[in-house]
Amino acid sequence: MEKVRIGLVGLNGFAQVHLRSIDNCIAAGLASLDAVVVRPASRNNDNFKAVEPRGLRVYDTLDEMLEAEQGKLDLIAIPTGIDSHAPFSVAALNKGFDVMCEKPAAGTMEDVNDMLEAQRETGKTLVIGFQNLFTPTVQRVKEIRLDGTLGELKEARTKVSWPRDSKYYSRNSWSGKLYMEGKPILDSPLQNATAHFLQNMLYVAGSTKESGVTPVSIYGENYHAQPIESADTQYIRIETEEGPVIQMSSTHACKELHEPETDYLFEKGRIHWERETCEVFRYEDEKEVSIEKLDNYDMDVQKRVFWNVCQDLPAGRTPACTIENSWQQVLCIIKLFESSDVTGIPADYYEIEEKDGGENYHVPGIEKMQDDMFARGIGFAEAGAAWGKAGKKVIAG
Repeated sequence: MEKVRIGLVGLNGFAQVHLRSIDNCIAAGLASLDAVVVRPASRNNDNFKAVEPRGLRVYDTLDEMLEAEQGKLDLIAIPTGIDSHAPFSVAALNKGFDVMCEKPAAGTMEDVNDMLEAQRETGKTLVIGFQNLFTPTVQRVKEIRLDGTLGELKEARTKVSWPRDSKYYSRNSWSGKLYMEGKPILDSPLQNATAHFLQNMLYVAGSTKESGVTPVSIYGENYHAQPIESADTQYIRIETEEGPVIQMSSTHACKELHEPETDYLFEKGRIHWERETCEVFRYEDEKEVSIEKLDNYDMDVQKRVFWNVCQDLPAGRTPACTIENSWQQVLCIIKLFESSDVTGIPADYYEIEEKDGGENYHVPGIEKMQDDMFARGIGFAEAGAAWGKAGKKVIAG
């Protein structure tokens, strides 16, 4: 199999995750890293010094790399800020490269449409880095949704509580913001850290192996305890053209770490999904009977995107997650913020804990509230949160 020749845009921040994933592919003989974009001001830091001995071709800008690397690179990896995803991806596609762009695809539908158009016109592939879609567990859930093993999928629900303190929101220039230089990015749990788990449901609910679901209407709630512009706590309910109802609660304003859990509720059973495992239950005589257990084996989920892409592209296969089945997540987030303004949680309802040089703003008991919401399929306001404020239902089209 041909090695995929990769150019990486940047070495700092999330680019280090891309670099580790690319190195995993290099070790397996699937890829080579040949070029990198590094601004001159960043060439004295440790990240650049660590790769300098590799003899990579180094460029000041993406445009310079795209011009100089015609015929020398196959894939451009873009682990940059949300506002740059569309212009960087479109530029690379138009120059004849496949692209692996970090999630989410973008912050506006205008950007999404530009990305879709560029992929279709160039015939190249624009992969979006929703890493869980590439795992055996999510792929198996999709198979069960399509093959009718448990009948029709009726609903999907996810909950996740991931504490994030002030250091998280100061790690770059756009974290926790709705806009970057006047352009919507809508950075928030469902647009960034926990967007993966919303995307899983949107993908699984799609009616073909390649497609995502089509949102019809959105109900949402947005809150923050942290002193940020955007939300750190969110709830969304999505009605779809295909039928399944999708809902999710996600918060960073918590003290306890509760990893994501998803229930896929079918006519004849239920699938309970977690990040590394899932279990399939069939309804029999008003009881749940376990019929299958799966895991993601021993590969770090963050490495799965490049691992699969570096096998799929040379073989002429379409990777699991492209712009064609990930634009729906962007639309849902846009409509979520149309459904609900960001409501500040009053100081009476949160506490501030100082730890390791950061401040964690957390709402006592929010994790248990999410458990109740998950079981009942309701939002924060519907669950009786004293600080809750109901959103409005908006049309997704």
